[in-house]
Amino acid sequence: MPTSRKKSPPPVPVMGLTPVRAEILAIIRASKKPLGAYAVLAAYKKRHANAAPPTIYRALEYLLAQHAIHRIEKLNAFVACDHDHGGDAQFLICDDCGTTQEAAAKPFITAAQKLAAQHNFHMRHSTVEITGLCAACRD
Repeated sequence: MPTSRKKSPPPVPVMGLTPVRAEILAIIRASKKPLGAYAVLAAYKKRHANAAPPTIYRALEYLLAQHAIHRIEKLNAFVACDHDHGGDAQFLICDDCGTTQEAAAKPFITAAQKLAAQHNFHMRHSTVEITGLCAACRD
């Protein structure tokens, strides 16, 4: 299922980038679609033939913690962050073509925080994946 991004994410300042982390972030930013860890590894191996999965996974974990990338659970893939929002994200994922778009939805996060508070629950992070049909597939 092909996936695409509508725009290239702007560079997000990330603290503590080692050369490995910077290159992996550049690979994800350059992609027109969400990338799985092994796709990131394949791209990284083009310049570093001896690279191993743990190198990629450690870098991905760091980039996730810095909110430089997001993990899309439905696709088991990673995308560069499109918005300065502190890590909470909403994704619109087309069931037919796989188009994936990050959407800023502050009112949604505010409602989720209120819901959590009503249940005496402290919300640390939220990623919402909304599936449906994009405009192109509806036509």
